[in-house]
Amino acid sequence: MRRSIYGETIQFRVPNGIGAALVRASQKDRTTVSEWLRREIIRKLRETGIDIDPDAGLTASAV
Repeated sequence: MRRSIYGETIQFRVPNGIGAALVRASQKDRTTVSEWLRREIIRKLRETGIDIDPDAGLTASAV
C-alpha cells in the first residue's frame, strides 16, 4: 500500500454545483480535484498571512 504524505482529512458541505465546478477547474490545471483544492487552500492561507504548522494538527476547537 502506498503511504500518503497527507496526515489529515477534512470534510465539509458545499452548495450544489461546487463538485462539478471543482472537476472543471482541476481539469483545466490537468490535476486531480484533491490536488487542486490543496494548492488553492494553501495559496489562500498564504495570501491571508496564515502559515501552515505541520505539527499543529486539527483540534476540535478549530473546526
